[in-house]
Amino acid sequence: MKSIGISSIVLASLVVGAIARSVPVRATEAESAPHVAQLRVPQFSDQRAITVFVKGMASAPVDRVQVQLLFGIETRYGPNGEMLDTDFDTNAFRQVLTQKLGVIGIPATNIDVISNLFGAYYGGGGAQAIFELSRPSRELMSQILEVANETARDVENLTFQTLNMRLGANCDSLENLARADAMSRAQQKAEAIAASMGVQLGEILFFFDASSDTQPYSSVCVSPGDPEFPAIGPDGFYASWSVYDPTLPLEVQVNNNIAVTYAIR
Repeated sequence: MKSIGISSIVLASLVVGAIARSVPVRATEAESAPHVAQLRVPQFSDQRAITVFVKGMASAPVDRVQVQLLFGIETRYGPNGEMLDTDFDTNAFRQVLTQKLGVIGIPATNIDVISNLFGAYYGGGGAQAIFELSRPSRELMSQILEVANETARDVENLTFQTLNMRLGANCDSLENLARADAMSRAQQKAEAIAASMGVQLGEILFFFDASSDTQPYSSVCVSPGDPEFPAIGPDGFYASWSVYDPTLPLEVQVNNNIAVTYAIR
């Protein structure tokens, strides 16, 4: 947490929704007030101030995407309900899938094919193919979906289940952009409040970066469709798979929460 403070009069801030209201109170009153979100209350000299809480945002196309095509091997049953052996040709599956993916520009050497997966949706097991793409377009992702469905039609006893993905991105530059956006929003918000109060905005007295100080406000890259998407792992990818949604852009987003206190005169 970065702070700039002086002494004597304490600023107590009450936050309602996204609005921060600031009133000067004596230090003896502030000492008994409860702390909010572990935010350390700044101390100033004899002057009035405004504190604003804002969230900055920045987004960018993903750098890399790991794709997982998940297939189920159908289970067949006899007339008395007994499970029959499923005739599934792993080599045929691999050949058909890699050939079709090669047509749309994904080489077979980049594709990892695994069959007989434990815990697939169908009792007979499953199969998957995993490969990595660099800055894929939505058109390419649609072609991959089409290839997966075609493969399931061409390979006996195979059913396509889902296309999962893991997003990879460098969040450092995005966090800087989000922080700059937050500072701009804070300035605009404080100026609007000062104008409504009939006062002038002065210098910054206090800055609090909640994104880096308190975990609930942690600034992490998130998927546009799921704000609880996990943070990027040590390999540069998100820590778990997410089902591909063709209606959402292939991008990551960073949120940066800050509190800024301005002097007013």
